[in-house]
Amino acid sequence: MLNIVSQKVTDENEKSGLSFFLNPYSYLELRKQQNLLSSADNIYIDGQWLCHFLKWSGVTNVKRRSFDNSSLAPDVFSLAEKNKSRVSVIGSDYESAVKFKQYLLNQYPNLELVMSRDGYFKDDKEVRQTHLDIIDKQVDLLIVGMGVIRQEQFLKDLKELGWNGSGYTCGGFMHQTAGKGHDYYPKWIDKWNLRFIYRIWDEPKLFRRYTIDYGKFVGMFLTDIVNMKQK
Repeated sequence: MLNIVSQKVTDENEKSGLSFFLNPYSYLELRKQQNLLSSADNIYIDGQWLCHFLKWSGVTNVKRRSFDNSSLAPDVFSLAEKNKSRVSVIGSDYESAVKFKQYLLNQYPNLELVMSRDGYFKDDKEVRQTHLDIIDKQVDLLIVGMGVIRQEQFLKDLKELGWNGSGYTCGGFMHQTAGKGHDYYPKWIDKWNLRFIYRIWDEPKLFRRYTIDYGKFVGMFLTDIVNMKQK
C-alpha cells in the first residue's frame, strides 16, 4: 500500500489522468482493494493526519490537498473555464446534484458543463451507459463524488474503456456545497485545521469514522510501514 502511495503522491495543483484523494478512512478502505489505488495517476493527501504520518514514514514533500473550496476545487474549475474544457460532474443524491449544478453555473458562468447527474445507478447497465455517454460527449474533466471505492471504481472502469481525460474523486464535496454554499468551512475552522471537528458537528454520523476508524488506521499504517521496510 505505502509503496503505491509513495510512487504516486503529489502536491501539485492540477495534473492529468485519474486523481484520487487519501485520508485515514479512505486509506483503510482502499488498502483492501489496492488494484483501485494502482489505477490512479496521482494521489493527493486529504487531511493533516495522513500528511504527518507519511512524512514520518519517509514520504517527503507532502501537503494537504482536498477536492473542496478550501483547496483544489476552485483552481480546477477555473482552469477548466479558462481552457474551455468539457466538464461533467457525477455524484451525491438527486436533489444535491441539481443544486450543485446550479452552483457551478453561477460560480463559473463560462464553464462548459456538458453532463451532470446524481451518483445513484439502478444497475451496472446504467453505469456502463453513463461511461459511454461521457466518452461520446468528449468530456475532458470529470468530477465524481460517490464515496470511497464506488467513485474510484467508476473512474477506473471508465479509463479501461479508453477515456483519457482528467478525473477527480471528491467524496462529499457536492453534497456539502449544495447544502452550505461555496464556503462549507468557517474561516477560523479552516485556518486552525479543525475541519474534522466541523464535519462531525455538521454530520454526526461521521463520529465513528473520526474515532474508531481513525484508530484502526493508525494500526494498519504501522503494519504497512513494517511490511514495506521488510521488502
